Amino acid sequence: MTGIFAPQYYGSVRYYAAMARCDQAIVDIGMRYDKRFKSVHRCAIVDAQGPLRLTVPVSKPALKERQPGQYMPLRWDQVVVSDHGQWWSDHLISLESAYGRTPYFEFYIDRLLPWLRMREMPITQFDAQIDAEVRSMLHLPTRVEYLDLSASGPMPEAQDFRHNQFPDIQDVPYYQVRMQRLGFVPNLCILDLLFNLGPEAQIVLAQMVRGEK
Repeated sequence: MTGIFAPQYYGSVRYYAAMARCDQAIVDIGMRYDKRFKSVHRCAIVDAQGPLRLTVPVSKPALKERQPGQYMPLRWDQVVVSDHGQWWSDHLISLESAYGRTPYFEFYIDRLLPWLRMREMPITQFDAQIDAEVRSMLHLPTRVEYLDLSASGPMPEAQDFRHNQFPDIQDVPYYQVRMQRLGFVPNLCILDLLFNLGPEAQIVLAQMVRGEK
């Protein structure tokens, strides 16, 4: 099966379960910019207080006039990672606070440090680099391409997941370090699964695809 996905900043557990279900995945970097579509530059973790969202600030260029009275639509691949507020330092502190006591935090965090520093690049390129490292951690065999589909025709043979709806994926509770106090918190970013379960993360993704509880 081929799936079409939106670019994501540390995509959700459901996102990667859906990707694991596919033989091939296409990540559409030419999606039209929509400020309401936060998952391109925001992810969800859980700390001692509950769910917490980490946001990468972005900056967008002014829309260029194409014809009198018309403007070219802005795409996500034209939106750039911003250095506003030294966000990378805040993200590292938040991850250490949330997951420093998890079984696999020290095992993985060094592999993520290159992206916890400022990078001036399109957010889709930033997400693509992170995604490649995450899939390596998960040993995900899915073939993934990052393509601009804005100029291409429809792909009727592909399943469209770009709006983060994964109807065939069911949440499977897994161990979380604060589970006893907070209960199981579903659909966090993939780092929650990796830091808590390590190599067993791929087992949980397979169970989600099969609909096992």
